[in-house]
Amino acid sequence: MIANGVDPGNTKKAQKAAGVQETETFEVIARDWHTKFAPSWAASHGNKIIRRLELYIFPWLGDRPIKSITAPELLTALRRIEAKGTLETAHRTQQN
Repeated sequence: MIANGVDPGNTKKAQKAAGVQETETFEVIARDWHTKFAPSWAASHGNKIIRRLELYIFPWLGDRPIKSITAPELLTALRRIEAKGTLETAHRTQQN
């Protein structure tokens, strides 16, 4: 690799970083966020937030790497909630 002008250390770091990014899914990040802030919320509020994400967002976006999710994909997930006629739930889910 050195003969070809490629630094093996940088290559290894890039491969390691790529592996970490693949495990940073939307669900993992969202659950970490919830765990961090839930102690400062009322228990019922924290339960509602995680339940909304579990019902309406994680099934479609939960297993995706967070960096690969685009705004139109998130909007599509929110439109699914609106299609059920639960506009307030869609609005609150967007805020979360």
